[in-house]
Amino acid sequence: MSKTTYVDGNPAEGIPGTIVTADFLNTVNNHHHTGRDIDGEGALAFAADTGEANAYIAALSPALDAYITGMPITFKAGNANTGASTIDINDLGAKTIKKNGNEDLTVGDILAGQIVTVVYDGTNFQIMAASRTLALRDAARGLVVKNNTSNPNHQVDISADEIILQDAAGNPMRVLDLSMTADITESGPGGLDTGSEAVSTWYHLWVIAKADGTKSVIFSTSATAPTLPSGYTHKAYTGAWYNDADGHFRRAYQRGRYVTWAGFHAAVSLGTESNYTQIAVLVPTTARMWHGHMSGYAANAMAAVSVAGDQTLGLGSNVLVGYNLNTGTAAQSNAYCPILTPQTIYYKIHTSGYGTTACNIYTGGWEY
Repeated sequence: MSKTTYVDGNPAEGIPGTIVTADFLNTVNNHHHTGRDIDGEGALAFAADTGEANAYIAALSPALDAYITGMPITFKAGNANTGASTIDINDLGAKTIKKNGNEDLTVGDILAGQIVTVVYDGTNFQIMAASRTLALRDAARGLVVKNNTSNPNHQVDISADEIILQDAAGNPMRVLDLSMTADITESGPGGLDTGSEAVSTWYHLWVIAKADGTKSVIFSTSATAPTLPSGYTHKAYTGAWYNDADGHFRRAYQRGRYVTWAGFHAAVSLGTESNYTQIAVLVPTTARMWHGHMSGYAANAMAAVSVAGDQTLGLGSNVLVGYNLNTGTAAQSNAYCPILTPQTIYYKIHTSGYGTTACNIYTGGWEY
């Protein structure tokens, strides 16, 4: 609609009316706003927000005099929201902003500087393009977890450019620029969720947050349902850390879904099984892929060893390298295989045609 004011003519009083030409009507019919805020151009339903987080304010010009069902309004948010939010346009009264039909906004649905479009539904304003995104366990960008430099035995540092949390109802929350430390000797936020520190135990590390955006981290023996501290509603799983028999965290480094031990853990020493045989590997229950190191022995022959995720498919790695008894060298190789049963893989040596006598297998790390 043009910003020009049109008038009806009154010949009896000598008042000329606005002349509406065919050219004008064609222009209106095909009108696209040019963006120029001048007389003769359409008014923009846009304003910069002047309110606060969760209480947005927009002043359209010319001013809106009523909320009309189906009316779209666009504003540039001055602050990110931290929970349920409202918008007040031209002092007509604050109206709740909803998403997905009837849901209140949650942390991060509106970001500072974001251009937001809302449409009035007769009761509330509905935000456009705020569809539900379920948080996945590994939905993180730039995730790094490692032993703390000063206190590596009981503290773990975690950082991420971005990580997605969700609450019990599946509502997502985005956390940016995460950088925190978790301490197994502490209790509550930043420490252990419940109970006392135990040795020879896997502790799963969770990022947690309140609805207002307050964030923290906790350790838990649960890989699925940590005990959240009071007020914390959102969580995201990041991985697990092993508290060894001496009560110290094993040294490890995690980038994304890939974890590497600072050394190897023996899973098989001089193993002689010629059929796929189950072995326990020191990885968390949530690990999906095992990786490590194998060595095979044979007397002046070829040594061959296999690891696999099960006994029948044989999905995994083989090592096949020459061995010379006189030089004392063994067939060695890095290896990997899928984990189909938690904390379990299978191995065998190949005797027929190879003469393999034994093997060693070491766990070097895993992937989630």
